[in-house]
Amino acid sequence: MYEIYDRLSPAMASFLETLTAVHDAKFFHDEAARLGQPLRTIPRGSPLNQGSALEAVHPVIRTNRETQRIPKRVAKRYCTDDKQR
Repeated sequence: MYEIYDRLSPAMASFLETLTAVHDAKFFHDEAARLGQPLRTIPRGSPLNQGSALEAVHPVIRTNRETQRIPKRVAKRYCTDDKQR
C-alpha cells in the first residue's frame, strides 16, 4: 500500500489528497432481511456509528496513526463515489 503512494508524482498525490470516498454498506440491509436478522441501530463501537444508515464519508488518502506513512487503499465493494473535498 505504501509503495503505490510513494511512486505517485507530487501532483497526483496532491490531487488524491483532495478526494473523499463514500463508504456504503447498504447491502447489509438486504442480507439482514433475507436472513430475518434485523441490524442493530444502537451504537456499534462508536457513538457516531448508530442508526440504520450504513454510510460514511472519509478521505481516500490518510496518514496511518502508527507509522505516520500514507497508504492508498479503497475497498471497491463499499465505495460508491469519489468526491473532491
